[in-house]
Order: sequence, then structure tokens, then C-alpha cells
Amino acid sequence: MIARGWKTTGAFDFDQNGYPTTPKRGDVVADPLQPPGAQWRFFDGAMWAPMTPQPNTEVSFPKYMKRYASAFSAGAPTSISIMLGTVDFLSTPTEQLWPAFKERLDKLIGSIRSWNATVPIILIGSPSGGPQNFWSETDQAITAAEFNRRIAEYTDHLYAAYDTQENHDRNLYAISFLGVVSDNNMADYVHPKMPDGHAQMAPWLAGILAHLISGGAV
Repeated sequence: MIARGWKTTGAFDFDQNGYPTTPKRGDVVADPLQPPGAQWRFFDGAMWAPMTPQPNTEVSFPKYMKRYASAFSAGAPTSISIMLGTVDFLSTPTEQLWPAFKERLDKLIGSIRSWNATVPIILIGSPSGGPQNFWSETDQAITAAEFNRRIAEYTDHLYAAYDTQENHDRNLYAISFLGVVSDNNMADYVHPKMPDGHAQMAPWLAGILAHLISGGAV
């Protein structure tokens, strides 16, 4: 849908290599199939040329907090919740992706810890997907049942890796929204409705926050 400009049918806005079909001068893409030193490219009006110099990229939560400081005028966050997994395991089976996924997640956790060594971090497993007819409408490559199986496996991995006393002692927790959003409160195949779907997820996050507050962690 994104590649069609958020439409379920019609022409794609990108070609089979991921480049915009009607680029404008100055548009930028990152092409991992290009050799190192040429992966970041810009459209000069006639062709896609390597950017010189190539941009440096990194995962940096401290820089994120600095860039968006205006959003935290009431004070820095007292806890950080992260819900990931939906898109990752939509495209790749859990057993194939989990090791690389965990490596990237640990990198993100480490970046948060470089900003604040003790702030509570709450990792959240994704909710189940919408009913099968929602998946059929978007021409997804997998079924609703297969997606839900992958998310259940992902939740198992998440708990096994992070729901441990050692992690609790360092203010790292894992919860899940698996199965908490009803079919009639899904806006599409993976997104809960606002506000009803979000209202069904809220008590689960509120519960861990209440636990942290009562224990003095937040």
C-alpha cells in the first residue's frame, strides 16, 4: 500500500528495484545492492548519482532526544516502551529472522542506556493480526493464521530472551499485546483502530507502569 501511495490497487510509485518511478531533483535513496561508497544516491535531474560524501548513519538515542527536545518540555521520559516485530515478521519467518532481529534490538537498548543507564525500558510484543478477509484485501503473501503463528513465536522468543530476573534488575521488561485486540477493533490487517483498539492494549502497558511506579522505578 505504501508503494502505491497508500492505495490497495493501482500503479506502484516505485519500480522493482525500489526507486521512485517519477523522481524529482534532489530525491535520495539508499540502495544496499550498490557497492560501499555508492549506496546513498540522489537524483540529479537525469540520473541517480552517488552522494559525495556518503552520509554517515547510526542508531543514537541521545541524538534523538537532542533533536526532539522540544517534545519533552515537561521533562525527559520516565520510561520508554518499544513495540516492534509486526513488519519484520510479516516479511520473514521468525526462526530465520530472530537472531538478527535480537542483535538490532540489543543495539537499540544499548543506545537508550547510553542516554540513561537506569530508565525503565519496556519491550512489547505485537498484537495479533486482523481477520483473514483483511489480509485478502491487501494481497499479502501470507495468511492471517501464518502471521499470528509468527507473532506467537516472536513473543516466545521475546520472553525467553528478556523476561528474566537479570533484566528486571536492570529495569528491562517484556510484555505482549498478543491476542488483546479483538477482530472488530482492527483497522486493517495489522493496525488496531483508534481509539477502541488502542484502549484494549492500554491496560497491559498501564499494568507494567503501575508495577514500576509502586516499586519506585518510575
